[in-house]
Amino acid sequence: MVRWTMLDVSILFCFSFTEIKCIYMVDIDNGMKMKQSIQTKIRLLLLAILLVGGLVLGLLGWIFFTFQWWTSLFIIIFPVWLILADWVSKHRKGKVMKVISKVIFIPLIVFFIIIEITQPFITIIGTYFFVAMYGFCVPALLLCGLNNFFNIGMLPETIGFITISVGSILFANSYNLNRKIIHWTPLRNYREHRYEEYREQLTSYLIQPSNVVFMLYLIYFVLLVITGFLQIQYGSSLISERYDAAILKAFLVFIAFTNMRTKAQSSDFDSQKLFKHTLGLFVHDDEDWLKKRFSNKDGS
Repeated sequence: MVRWTMLDVSILFCFSFTEIKCIYMVDIDNGMKMKQSIQTKIRLLLLAILLVGGLVLGLLGWIFFTFQWWTSLFIIIFPVWLILADWVSKHRKGKVMKVISKVIFIPLIVFFIIIEITQPFITIIGTYFFVAMYGFCVPALLLCGLNNFFNIGMLPETIGFITISVGSILFANSYNLNRKIIHWTPLRNYREHRYEEYREQLTSYLIQPSNVVFMLYLIYFVLLVITGFLQIQYGSSLISERYDAAILKAFLVFIAFTNMRTKAQSSDFDSQKLFKHTLGLFVHDDEDWLKKRFSNKDGS
């Protein structure tokens, strides 16, 4: 049975917090043209958008599930309401029709205000959702197919561990492919409205490798907080002991890969020199080298 001690969770928790802070500082130091205060304001704005959008969508979801009959009726009536509003807008002559048009347009105005408020949230969440679908679903489908076809006998937790590990690495290191994926989604630029250009720029910014790594560390950080609290306070797990261990182990794999890649970029490692020196091990002594060797001995 897999057991995670309080020390294990605490170490991972501290490490993830440190990595998030390091990523944030690297973004500021590496060629960012904005000052730290502006960068902080932008991150706070994105956080506010996520919070407000999440609250609005959560409220709408609560209304839908609490008042299912009324929301179903609204969905059915809404297209008729649009047709009626269009007809009234074309025939609003006189005071009575103007009053009726204002009353009819109130629900539509509220609806479009909600759409405008939640659009940035939907763009941010949608960007990561569509890209994550590729990063995590493709390895999961391949593993499930291989497991069933060849009868390998992999446990669901093992499939989850490999999927999350490979998916996180693909998610954070496939910028060009991620851009193509976004181009195939409803978030692409149809070039029909001006805001679509800004939405395209936002999606391109969100899938930058440093931003994706930051988001993954943030997600793991939140999971560590939740799993650590549940384990310490109640002695229970978020999903199950094995699944929680699979998620945390996958986080360790992602940390190791990210740090290995960072160290490889910062280290003085020349593959051409390595190849040249390695080939030198297979070189045999030729006559010129032997003459030079013996001449050096005679001279000494």
